Amino acid sequence: NRGLLTHNGTALTRLIPYRISKSVVLIGRGKELVNAVQHAMDSGTDVMFMCMGSYPRPMIEAVAREAYYRGVIWVCAAGNEVEVVVAPALYEGTVAVAAINPDDRPWKGSSNGPMVDIAAPGEKVYVPGWDKERREVMSYGDGTSYATPHVASAAMLWKACHLNELRKRYNAPWQVVEAFRWCLMRYARKDAALPTGLYGAGVLNVDALLRGKLPAAND
Repeated sequence: NRGLLTHNGTALTRLIPYRISKSVVLIGRGKELVNAVQHAMDSGTDVMFMCMGSYPRPMIEAVAREAYYRGVIWVCAAGNEVEVVVAPALYEGTVAVAAINPDDRPWKGSSNGPMVDIAAPGEKVYVPGWDKERREVMSYGDGTSYATPHVASAAMLWKACHLNELRKRYNAPWQVVEAFRWCLMRYARKDAALPTGLYGAGVLNVDALLRGKLPAAND
């Protein structure tokens, strides 16, 4: 956890991975997903992100609803190389992320649709990995799996930035999720050449997100 939100050598947050499948396509792994989400929620998580996708399933919809009402910001990849937004990103309680390229245009493999909330960098993203000898290397990657962590990281920064005010302003846990979505979409960059209504409110703008005011509870 070195380097992630640290102050004077003390980690301010924990990043906990849950390994539930070797593939990003979840087939027959719904129960593993639900168990992982339940464990994360019971452990007091603030933000979850998921770069996997599945076909719609009642158990996934149910756990997405539970996470929402418990105030967990669950950021999900919209999907790659398929025509529709995948589960759990398609469920209203989650934050669905599509991918764009360095020119602020849609990444050609990104799922899109009215369920998408925001777009973030997902083409030719410089990421760590392993070579054949299991040595650490850096390479370029494409996909909504790379766009999603951008938004999840922004959610962590946003919550850390506004933690005290969030506690005072909102009585219901789900209002925190909606406040983040409201800010995420309101302060997104609108100048990108993205099809209207398919890639959310625009492109993730972390600086504006952290500087922007929170919505009133009634909003």
